[in-house]
Amino acid sequence: MGKLTRKKEFFVVCEEGVSKGVLFDIAGVLYQGDKPLAGAAEAVSTIRETGLPVRFLTNSTRRPKRVILEKLQGVEKRAILTP
Repeated sequence: MGKLTRKKEFFVVCEEGVSKGVLFDIAGVLYQGDKPLAGAAEAVSTIRETGLPVRFLTNSTRRPKRVILEKLQGVEKRAILTP
């Protein structure tokens, strides 16, 4: 796996200095509780437009993956990484 570089609100996966993808933490970055944070959807869209793969992370096991999928409408199941 390439190098992870933490930005303010997400991680960029790099290999040999080239960005390979972006990892977003869900809690506190995209959502606060059940409410989406302002600008989060636009930020994800902007990164997707570059063609970089986007994945979503959570360390919570309190909610099943299907509930997270419902919250992140339109996201593929494989794009969500959980414990």
